[in-house]
Amino acid sequence: MRRGNQTDVYDAFVKLGDDPAQPISWVGSVRSGDPELAWHAAKEIYTRREDATVLWVAQRSAMVTSGPEDLESMRTPSRLTYRLPGKVGRRRRARAKLADVQPVGGAEA
Repeated sequence: MRRGNQTDVYDAFVKLGDDPAQPISWVGSVRSGDPELAWHAAKEIYTRREDATVLWVAQRSAMVTSGPEDLESMRTPSRLTYRLPGKVGRRRRARAKLADVQPVGGAEA
């Protein structure tokens, strides 16, 4: 992992439209000495032509990002085998045992 090093650069993220399925996307960056001024600058620049419902600005130096050295640790199949399909977990086994038990009084009669 590495941290950013530009203290006055803010990345802007916007969600356009009212559709809840619409993702929040990176739209660009602005330079500012203050987070609130960065938000206002991003609003003026990136929401001018389209209606936005969400606007986030994040200081680039505060972001923690992954790099090529983190690739192996982010590979899911090699480190989280219990999440792979086909491996029966403890709870699923317990539910299967409960499903095998017939109710008293028998619904089969």
